Amino acid sequence: ASVFLSVGLWRHEAGDGGRAERKRAKERKKPPAESASTVGRFPSITMWLRKVRAEDRLNIYVWLSAYVAVNIFVFGLTLRAWAEEVEDDKYDLKNGHMHFRCGSDLCHHNRTIIRYGPLSDFAPWAKACGNCLNLNCSLILLPVTRLLLWKLADLGESTFRPDRGCCSRPLSAYVPLQKNIISHKLIAKVVFVFAFGHIFFHHLNRYQSYETTLSTFGKWGWGSISTFTGSIITLAMFFIYTAAKDVIRRAHFELFWFSHHWFMIFFFFLFIHGPVFYIWATVPVLLYVTERFLQQARGNQPWLVTMVDYQEPVLSIRMTPVEEFDFKEGQYIYLNVPYVSKTEWHPFTISSAGCDLKLGPRVCVHTGEEVKPMPRPEGLPADEKWSKFVKVSQSSRTAARKDLLERHETAVLDFISVHIKVHGLKHYEARSWTRRVKEYFELFAPNGVLPVFFNRRNHSEDVLLGRLTGPGGEPFIRVDGPHAAPSEHYVRYNTVMLIGAGIGLTPCASILSAVIKERWSKGFPPEQLMFYWVVRHDEINAYQWFIHQLVALEFTLKGNREAGNVHENEKIQIHIYITGYKPLNKPRPLELKHRGRTWSTRAFTPSVTAETLFGHMLAPSTESTSQREVMSRPSPPNQLQD
Repeated sequence: ASVFLSVGLWRHEAGDGGRAERKRAKERKKPPAESASTVGRFPSITMWLRKVRAEDRLNIYVWLSAYVAVNIFVFGLTLRAWAEEVEDDKYDLKNGHMHFRCGSDLCHHNRTIIRYGPLSDFAPWAKACGNCLNLNCSLILLPVTRLLLWKLADLGESTFRPDRGCCSRPLSAYVPLQKNIISHKLIAKVVFVFAFGHIFFHHLNRYQSYETTLSTFGKWGWGSISTFTGSIITLAMFFIYTAAKDVIRRAHFELFWFSHHWFMIFFFFLFIHGPVFYIWATVPVLLYVTERFLQQARGNQPWLVTMVDYQEPVLSIRMTPVEEFDFKEGQYIYLNVPYVSKTEWHPFTISSAGCDLKLGPRVCVHTGEEVKPMPRPEGLPADEKWSKFVKVSQSSRTAARKDLLERHETAVLDFISVHIKVHGLKHYEARSWTRRVKEYFELFAPNGVLPVFFNRRNHSEDVLLGRLTGPGGEPFIRVDGPHAAPSEHYVRYNTVMLIGAGIGLTPCASILSAVIKERWSKGFPPEQLMFYWVVRHDEINAYQWFIHQLVALEFTLKGNREAGNVHENEKIQIHIYITGYKPLNKPRPLELKHRGRTWSTRAFTPSVTAETLFGHMLAPSTESTSQREVMSRPSPPNQLQD
């Protein structure tokens, strides 16, 4: 009775009208009835195809269908071939057609069949699963071979012609390169299914035809090493799969990393275990091995670390390559900090523009702060030389003479930057890689508080920007890249819409800088740029660096317009949406960590300052639901315009 009562309470059927309530809930969950034009199977399929095409996912389903079809074809072909082999053995055994009076392997095999009987009907299923394993174990490396992805992306860019038929869309429209990790996971799941089937059917076959099984597969070591190699492969799969979950990868990346490297043992024994696996896997394995060697070669190139800053929870790192380094906005790099871990490489999108690596700002060599030219004082004799600089946080009108910097005290900083979200801040000890990197750089900061600026001295005791190695003589940082990403193709379009949220705005920051600083002044596309930034109210403080960047870009664009370097058709719209804001709660007082920049030009003044934009974001005045009505006013309170 208690069991039925418990079930009744769970189903809301305790005599209190719960049954009717449950029925109404089911009715509410039912999808709305289709109209007469969409009733039937074929109209529904047509609507689904239109939806998939509108969402630009047709290429994904095409490749997925091709992948499934190839697996079915390989499975069916192998199953049929081995089933015919087993049936032929049964027929020859029944009619006495087997040759056994010779010393060949075939005669030895036939004598075993005569004595113990043929293979069971499970053998073809085991071999069909095994051949599909050959296929998928060779494919599983391709989605994670960045060299292949890079070459395909370059090929797609070189063949992209907007005015041609099949080439009017980039390669990514036909080959979903950005879904490489999802493809890798899908193939891994298929490998697991076929591995289970391979083991299961082989054991059933071995149970029914033990001696014949040993004889048939003996030349590949079934009775000697194939059982051993299969066991090692299964053990390797256990370590790889159990630590491959996303929750484990995020919480304990080192566990995920080292467990995943059981793949070397997996493939080594797979080459021994499978008699024809080398035919399938030689090319993918060689590509992957080449990629790893190139990664090590790229990672050994020297890089200077110039500045590290932190605004919880975002860590900013500026680096300068010693050798030539070219990249495109939107691309990403892999970083390794040997002091933290010599084996861990993590991907981060480059947040700076290509012009920052060629025409970087001038900074103070001692503090790393950006400087600007000091205007020549009035009344200074014409024959007296003047080359002074002042920090951007100081006004050139009020700066004292002692605060001015000589030219040799400054240097041009060509850099690339990455912004990293630090995880695991709530733990007492640093567990995550990002937090350990942050705490490592804090060791070099005064009082352990970032920012820290790195410099060095040459053999002439001159102060130079950046530092190459740490106290132990190891590189501060190692870089592998750049690597292709879909957002790098923004240069192909005249109108571009950028949408960034959280730390995912870093490619947007790179593209905005490139367009405003360089591309528009040279007349390069895109002409229309719309940027939408979505940020949580409690995370605004972490993106002070981006607020400073937006203000600096606005001033740069205004100066280029005044100088006539930007065409009137080239326009940008920036929309900022603050989520999680509660107007009833008094916002906690926040201040900018770094003072807003001051400008020395007398021709024009900036339309907005960092302090003004920061204040508007902390206390937004307009709800998104009333945005259209507010923006229709002559002077909307939520608009800052140059």
